[in-house]
Amino acid sequence: MLAQSETVEELLDQDQEPDEAAAKQVKAILYGCTEYGLRVEPNAIDELITLYSGHQMAVKTLVAAEDGSYWYEVEVSVSGISYCGYVPAEYVLCNAVDNLDTIGYENRGGVPFSLMAEDGEYSEEPVENGALEEQPELVMELDSVARLAADDFEASIAGFPESYKASLRTLHAAHPNWVFVPQITNIDWNTFIEAEMSPERSLVPRSMDDAYKGKQPWAYQNGDYVGLSGYNWVQASQEAVEFYADPRNGLTEDRIFQFELLTHNETYQTEAGVEAIINGTFMSHAIMADDVVTYAQAFCLAGRQANVSPYMLAARVRQEQGAGTSPLISGLYPGYENLYNFFNIGAYGSTETEIWVNGLNRARENGWTSRYNSIAGGASVLSGNYISKGQDTLYLQKFDVDDSYYGLFSHQYMQNILGAYNEGNTAYRAYSNIGILDNSFVFKIPVYRNMPINAVPQPGVSKYNEAEIKAFINRLYQNILTREADESGLYFWYNRLTVDGATAAAVTANFVFSQEFENQNVSDDVFVERMYLTMMNRSSDASGKAYWLDVLNSGFSRRYVLAKFVSSQEFTNVCNSYGVVKGAVDLREARDKYPGITGFVTRLYQTALHRRPEVDGLNYWVQCIGTKQKTPYFAAEQIVRSQEFRNYNYSNDEYVTILYRVFFDREPDGAGKQYWLNRMSAGTSREEVLRYFAYSEEFKAIATSYGL
Repeated sequence: MLAQSETVEELLDQDQEPDEAAAKQVKAILYGCTEYGLRVEPNAIDELITLYSGHQMAVKTLVAAEDGSYWYEVEVSVSGISYCGYVPAEYVLCNAVDNLDTIGYENRGGVPFSLMAEDGEYSEEPVENGALEEQPELVMELDSVARLAADDFEASIAGFPESYKASLRTLHAAHPNWVFVPQITNIDWNTFIEAEMSPERSLVPRSMDDAYKGKQPWAYQNGDYVGLSGYNWVQASQEAVEFYADPRNGLTEDRIFQFELLTHNETYQTEAGVEAIINGTFMSHAIMADDVVTYAQAFCLAGRQANVSPYMLAARVRQEQGAGTSPLISGLYPGYENLYNFFNIGAYGSTETEIWVNGLNRARENGWTSRYNSIAGGASVLSGNYISKGQDTLYLQKFDVDDSYYGLFSHQYMQNILGAYNEGNTAYRAYSNIGILDNSFVFKIPVYRNMPINAVPQPGVSKYNEAEIKAFINRLYQNILTREADESGLYFWYNRLTVDGATAAAVTANFVFSQEFENQNVSDDVFVERMYLTMMNRSSDASGKAYWLDVLNSGFSRRYVLAKFVSSQEFTNVCNSYGVVKGAVDLREARDKYPGITGFVTRLYQTALHRRPEVDGLNYWVQCIGTKQKTPYFAAEQIVRSQEFRNYNYSNDEYVTILYRVFFDREPDGAGKQYWLNRMSAGTSREEVLRYFAYSEEFKAIATSYGL
């Protein structure tokens, strides 16, 4: 199994010795804040360097400030430069309880623990530290942090983008003790992926589907994939790299452990757990041929010595050695007898022979002349060169996005892009088998700038043009709400358009009728102008705007106007340009469903009552007429008979004039008006006069003009 990511481009400094002192330091990460300026002294204003969530720190001591606050003195490295300063205790999270005990005295169950001396060795006697003994709650043990996260989970994941949170909520519901820490990389996603596409940096087995294999000129020649680091390994396609590099694709129960912190924690990392990981392999319950310990015992001893998870060590060897037949661990390869390299460290090359020779030469250089020495030595390399240098998760050993010591992208342990996922999955299955999934685990999960809105799909699965859909959503924010899109909104509406299958029309309607837009209380004039900008991609013309303002004045809703803009060819063109499905706006009110009747009823209100109809009244009469419950003539009669109409106290002269306007759509002629005044003087009631007007041929003609 391919492991070591060493190439001609220098993916690992072969001459570098493992940093054993660094491996023995108490390691912690910045937690509970997005960023923090490392202080020169407790409570100082001056900052040495800005640290971001998830950054690894070496803890030196705990200090009580004059104001009663507690601070950890820590050492950090940023871009290869070391800094020593202070961070508030509440922002320092250690993965291992036993590690925390080495920086202070705590009497737990009557058993004293020792303090790590400055030279990295452990003292024989405990050193009393009243701060930790009197204020144990200040010790950010993993279990206590898990409890804090469980109490206010939403606050604990606030540093993650919205696209992470749904999966994290699901995991939290199943495992409340799990702690999720965002690793703020400040790396642009596209820059990261471009770096990963360098030759030989990201490989896949040749046996994988073609969608996972790259066709770059240097990786695909004469119609075949070029074998890199051995015939069985070829360059990964960009789609494959993006899929496995996207942390959101790892936020499931069986994939999350690629983000597990890999420091040693003997509270749950047991020999039985290691046996579960190597079960079914050549190492299962087996004693090493040249040692007196079993493989499980060897991993536990090596892990404790190097301050690294024995589970990770066991899973790594399981992945690298498979059936256990490699010459790298046989001790029998000609010229390299009694040499072992269980982690395939330095085992790189273009042929199998070259891989074996390079790996065994590394074993000779390091004196790995027994199986145990190889495992212990490999653990030291992993800890001293990776885990204690910021690359403290499986993911970070494949994708080097931590610049603490070695810069970015090139210092990676694995070329196989499936490596971190596979080893994490092995750990998950082992944890499940031994029943510790509900323990407290810390998962450090990278976050990048300018990430795709949703998790990258598997290679070969079609995906939307994200840039165009984001641009469409942004135009809605800018043109309708007159502001830039926020991250959560962009994520939500992107999902509605892509995952949920919402149409552009439906999403636009949600913006137009949102509470935020309604709170702006814009005039009809402004509303129409924003519809032009959003739906037609231009400012209004004078005649067009006048038409739509008249439509609104005629009693139609803004939803009706929006529906008409959506049906336009201009909006069709807009949707096509952004690659979104247009759809249509559903009309919900009677006044919008029966446009002819709406115009008719609105005219009645305006001529009889001298006002625009109220929405409820308009919808009532339109619904009654539209569903044939009432006739148009009955509606006209009722409006004229209404109390509101009677409240005007019209004279007979005024009354007749109003009837002419309502039912004949004209001013009365002199003779006609006098005729009706004479009739009324002779005793004809207003009701009789009204009925004549309502059922006249002239009013029938008006009703017909509205489609009635």
